[in-house]
Amino acid sequence: MRSVLLVDLLQHDYGGRPSSMIETIKRGDGDPLARLADVLSSFALLSLVLLFSLFSSLCFSWVAQFSILLRIALVCFHLLAAVAKALSL
Repeated sequence: MRSVLLVDLLQHDYGGRPSSMIETIKRGDGDPLARLADVLSSFALLSLVLLFSLFSSLCFSWVAQFSILLRIALVCFHLLAAVAKALSL
């Protein structure tokens, strides 16, 4: 149940899907530092949510923990892709 809530929370932070973070960066004012600051602030918020979910998932079975860790890895991958895209624009 908590892992489903975590995914819902992460999807709401991203606007419904992870790739919308890149679209948000593309709509920036053209300043790469401003776009990078937006990405890093989103990353800080998501990392707090992910750390809370990781610590709260310690009571779950190993399958649920693996599922949560896989989602964390996916979110980190999308954030790194967004940072790379923001720096290359």
